[in-house]
Amino acid sequence: MSTKAIFKNFHAAKKTAIAAAIASASLSSFAAITCTDPTASSANFAYVAGTNNSSAGQSGLNNIVQSNVSFSCTRTLLTDTTVRFGVDNGAPGGGQRAVNASAPAFSIGYNVYKNATCTDLLNDNSNPGRLEFNLTAAVNVAQQINAVFFTCIKNAQALTSYPAGLYTDTAMMFVRPVGGLVTKNSLQININAPALCSINGLPATNTIPLIYTAFQNTAAFNFASFNADCTNLLPYTMAVNPTSGVVGGLNYQLGLSSGLTSGSATNIGITPLNDIGGSSGRKVHYINAVMQAGQAGQVGAPLSSAHTLTITY
Repeated sequence: MSTKAIFKNFHAAKKTAIAAAIASASLSSFAAITCTDPTASSANFAYVAGTNNSSAGQSGLNNIVQSNVSFSCTRTLLTDTTVRFGVDNGAPGGGQRAVNASAPAFSIGYNVYKNATCTDLLNDNSNPGRLEFNLTAAVNVAQQINAVFFTCIKNAQALTSYPAGLYTDTAMMFVRPVGGLVTKNSLQININAPALCSINGLPATNTIPLIYTAFQNTAAFNFASFNADCTNLLPYTMAVNPTSGVVGGLNYQLGLSSGLTSGSATNIGITPLNDIGGSSGRKVHYINAVMQAGQAGQVGAPLSSAHTLTITY
């Protein structure tokens, strides 16, 4: 009786070992292609707002950064030949948007493409969106795969739509062997958007005419408008130097104002004047000039005096 029990236990253990060996063989045949994780350097942009040309000097309708991806694959069956590569939409932006860490409400859109003209999207949603490679190496011999893809900031995104700073996103690269296990690795997107500010729209002559008659009873006042085109949320300071002068024996003063009013003879504004870049586009500012009443002046031809308008940011 005791001998039979021992035989039965040994028989059961032997069956279990055979079943485990079968399961192991099944797993090995499934993973007929094994690949290493894909590696690619970060896609780094120095994006100049409102332009279509990349900092690397590539011209066209897009800012373009080329990435070189590499991985290797080994097959255990000659019949397994296909490997596909794709890139997902990224995070935290989602939908391929890089987010400003200091101002998370703002983002810059980008897309990943198969070609340098940025017309054929690369994604990981379906086979047509992926790059496909054929394995030709012998069984159990690693085959190196190198490929390129392109990250593009398409079209000119206005500088007023986001503040300056570093925008980042982390997309994911996937290698999908047909008949093998998926491998993946992250792709870092870095978009550095520098602060920009410029003065535009001054009169073609860059002059503010003041017509004055000796000893007149009212002040002579005039102004010139201009635009400050500055990155959204960017603080800037405008100043006129010098702020006053004398022409033809007549004293005058200059000031700066913003908003809907251009100032007046009794309120020409200040210099320097501080403001901040707006999301609604360029801001209108005014240089105001006044000659107070009751001045004698001197006889002679019209005179002028030079002043400098600066913007600091």
